[in-house]
Amino acid sequence: MSSRAGGLLYATTEDAKMKVVLYGDMMESCLQNLGDCLINALSDDVRRIDLWLDTTSRLLPEAVGMLESLGRNIVKQNICIDVAIHGPQQAMRMLTDAFAQGAAHAQKCRGLA
Repeated sequence: MSSRAGGLLYATTEDAKMKVVLYGDMMESCLQNLGDCLINALSDDVRRIDLWLDTTSRLLPEAVGMLESLGRNIVKQNICIDVAIHGPQQAMRMLTDAFAQGAAHAQKCRGLA
């Protein structure tokens, strides 16, 4: 899945594991494709998602909201999916924090926290 604007998002699924790699900048089409991958992971039998960001990747701010939503939906749907984010420290921390915040919010709403 590639963006004409310069980013490339490559996704593979094998043995209930999804690997998504972003090469270059996350442009709008890459973000849309990432959303598709994450929705597919929720509806398929994926048990682990590894998101790899290129060392030079710039993220759209919407990616943060997308990972927060993923965290909320995993908890709301009571799905067991391990999510790991790899890449540049700042981007990795932003996405990891967003995911954790979404999961924590959903747990609180369900009375689990």
